[in-house]
Amino acid sequence: MGGSPPLPLVAARHFLWGRRDRARELVWKDRPGFEPRAHEPNQIELVAPERADGGVLAAPASACLGVLEPGTALAAFARLLGLGVTELAGGELALLLERALRHRWGLLAGSADRLGGLPADRLRTIDAFVRGGGTLFVYGVRPGTDLRHLSRHLNLEPVHAAPLPARSSALQFQGGAGDFAGLLAGVRLGTSEQGSRLRGAARPLALSLVGREAHPSLVEHSSGQGRVVLSSFAGDLEGDLAGSFGAERSPVLLPPAMALKRAFGRAAWHPPALLANFTIDDPALRQGLLGLPYAELARTAREHDFHVTVATIPAELGLARREVLTQLSKQPELVSACYHGWNHDGYEFYRSTGSRLRHRVRSLPEQREALRLAAERGRRFAEQTGYELDRVMVFPHGIGPAAILPDLHKLGFIASCNLDNRYPLEAEVPDDPHLGLRPADTAWAGFPLLWRRSITDHGYLLDLFLGRPAMTMRHREQLGRKMQPFVERAQEIRRAGRGAVAWRGLDEVARHAYWQRLDPQLGWQILMTANEVCLHNPDPEPRTYTVWRPDLPPGSRFETDDAPGEAAEGTRITVAPGAKTTIRLLRGKHPPELPTRHTCTLP
Repeated sequence: MGGSPPLPLVAARHFLWGRRDRARELVWKDRPGFEPRAHEPNQIELVAPERADGGVLAAPASACLGVLEPGTALAAFARLLGLGVTELAGGELALLLERALRHRWGLLAGSADRLGGLPADRLRTIDAFVRGGGTLFVYGVRPGTDLRHLSRHLNLEPVHAAPLPARSSALQFQGGAGDFAGLLAGVRLGTSEQGSRLRGAARPLALSLVGREAHPSLVEHSSGQGRVVLSSFAGDLEGDLAGSFGAERSPVLLPPAMALKRAFGRAAWHPPALLANFTIDDPALRQGLLGLPYAELARTAREHDFHVTVATIPAELGLARREVLTQLSKQPELVSACYHGWNHDGYEFYRSTGSRLRHRVRSLPEQREALRLAAERGRRFAEQTGYELDRVMVFPHGIGPAAILPDLHKLGFIASCNLDNRYPLEAEVPDDPHLGLRPADTAWAGFPLLWRRSITDHGYLLDLFLGRPAMTMRHREQLGRKMQPFVERAQEIRRAGRGAVAWRGLDEVARHAYWQRLDPQLGWQILMTANEVCLHNPDPEPRTYTVWRPDLPPGSRFETDDAPGEAAEGTRITVAPGAKTTIRLLRGKHPPELPTRHTCTLP
């Protein structure tokens, strides 16, 4: 395919754990000797990306779509993206097609068997829908499927499905199909899902890899102003989206997601910016054995265009050296620091009750006092030195009990950030089909939880595709003096993002951990999955956002740069042309220990 050489194929953890796996882990945590279990490996490889094509988001006439069968992956993904879904379950097909055509819905979807058997008048309506600019997504094209009737009425070159010559080991999205695959163009994902070889004069979008051979298994036709996408993979979703999403199920899940993103553009939820961050846990803010070679780290970050946040221990802030703080203050675009517990006394924020556990039990009052001391020490440190830590808590060893998350909120922390292999302790896993798929999770006490990955986990490619921050961590002793693991990962992210990914500290990442969409009827919407967000308006006219906050904590209130207020769903915020506005979600009657930020370096 040309372009840059392929990255080495690496084993990556599941993008997400199914909730059944998480539920088992919650049980295992109560057992003596618990350790996080290893993820079953999947394969994710960036092969040779070409032009992204389609970086400009479209403005469709309607944020609605229709699906001819219930229970599909496409419908589940559409709901995640904030789109209106009508599923036909024994209803009147003619009425659905008439609404799709009259109101200019963005997409129709159905199985090849169902569409291939429709009467001529229904297919003529679908043809008019596609030629007018709509997308028809056809799934389940397999050997024996007869698409001649459909192809004839849509005036398309017929596509025939044939068995693959052997079992496929991976799916690769075409590097030149950036208009469809977006950030996943040129990405190869290991999977055992089997499709078919699609033959005919259609544009290949993805290839099933069989040994050294590559066979089109996802193709598309252009028709008038619209498109017909044909997938040889199944369309039904087993379980819910959160429990299914990952590299292994990519042939079933990703093509529908790509079709939706392209068809609806900015009418679907999307981030204000693609963001990335590296984090190093434990170093003190000084040179030498307990710290880092900060000058060399900054030079490497500048040379390779990335940002590193140091999760430092607040009890050790007395070890900080003036020359390091000066460097951090003068180069905030390269290196920052955030909170890492209070004193890192083992698993500092652990279970509050129990026996025969791997780590020492910590009472909730003890943990709350540790959080208070961390925030107080950070505030006093800022007053004495002029340097503020990012208001993000990286829990030592792992995230603590859900009961202490409201304390973080009241103190002024805007998020926590830990590995995605365990949820908060001493809490049930909520029945949320979108858990772990949004920029941050707010299912526990309404406090934002950001998820980061180990350097060995290549799931960051799926993070970027979804519009989540791509965050990677490593301990100092595993990096080497030249930070080569970070250098290589930064190069991978630059290639995958085609230069569109912005590197920032955790505070700015958290403040932009939200999604936005432009509904053709309702205007701009915000899904606020952070406690403090910075809204941008690049337009020449004022932009009014309607702000929606899932899991709104009781007794909380919204506050903007201009005026405080009481929390309510559907709060409307107007941002002047070319301006930015901060909206905060506060908890409690008193001002938080940690003050807000008034700067934003994103354009």
